[in-house]
Parts: sequence; C-alpha cells; structure tokens
Amino acid sequence: MFKSVEYAGFDGRPELRAKAERLTPVLGEVVKAWRDQVEVTWRPAPPEDSRTALELTLSLALWNAAGSATGAVRRKALEPGEEGDLRSDLRWVWMDLLAVLSDRQMERLDEYLREPLEA
Repeated sequence: MFKSVEYAGFDGRPELRAKAERLTPVLGEVVKAWRDQVEVTWRPAPPEDSRTALELTLSLALWNAAGSATGAVRRKALEPGEEGDLRSDLRWVWMDLLAVLSDRQMERLDEYLREPLEA
C-alpha cells in the first residue's frame, strides 16, 4: 500500500502501536493515488503532550521535489465516534506535505526563471 511504513518508539506501548497499525489503512484512503510513493512513520507522542496520541511523518520524493511533514493525531480523534476528527488530523499532515512539495517546486521554477537566456 505505502512505499514503507515504520512504527518507531513503541517499545512497551503495544496498545498505541496497534492503534497506529489500524490507522494506516485509513491514512491510505486520505493519500489515495500517491500511496505507493509515500513513506510513513508513526511514533508515540511525547508523554508530556496530553492532547496528542501519535506523531505521523509523511515523506514523498518526486522527480522534481522531495520533502516530509510531521503532524499529530489527537487523543480525542482516536475515540469512538470521532472519525471526522481523525480524518482531519491525517488530512492536515498530508496537506502540509503537499505544501512543502509545492514550495520546493516553486523554488525550482524561480531558479529556472532567473537563469539567463542564451541566444
């Protein structure tokens, strides 16, 4: 489904890893056509962060740009009946990655346009 999926730092937290594993197919529904090119890393949120359950990093390398974005899955979004919040959290990370890639592509375009023309 994805280029790769990593579950990092879940030692001693099997219930949280199981949640991340269950979220991976949901993330696939958000990413859709790009799934096989995206690298996914799930991590538990830092213990001092009471609002966040998981950290999600998405990475994508295209022929003309590469980048990654990290975001949070809130504890609230993992509760039953909160599927809308969950999809929203996942969508924000995906949109952040797309914004990074777009910025990189625009930088390349600007560089190209600044190159002197040869006659």
